[in-house]
Amino acid sequence: WTRIGGGNEFDSVHSESASGTKLIECEKKEAETVRALIAQLCERFYNFGWATGTGGGVSIRCGGPSEGRPWRVFVAPSGIQKEDMIGDDVFELDMDQNVVVAPQTPNLRQSACTPLWYVVYRNR
Repeated sequence: WTRIGGGNEFDSVHSESASGTKLIECEKKEAETVRALIAQLCERFYNFGWATGTGGGVSIRCGGPSEGRPWRVFVAPSGIQKEDMIGDDVFELDMDQNVVVAPQTPNLRQSACTPLWYVVYRNR
């Protein structure tokens, strides 16, 4: 099942996002959107039975040289119930794995999958 090419209202959104063009002009708004998306994905993955409560990892990379700005990597935290996670629990990192914006919830740790995400991001 797909909405792409189906002749409905979502087609233009998919074609724009798939083209690699930037849909969100403000980096702060983009960060909020990506954090919310990661929280929603974690909840959905849990509800579908694809991830256990604290298991699994989600990460999204944004930005980069083609957009004239540094890469930003957003990483879900480790050891937190994924179905209860909120966007403010997500780490924002640079490509050197430095924390750019820490989660608002204290004492969270980066996902154990973080080094794996960076291998993929550096080789992609």
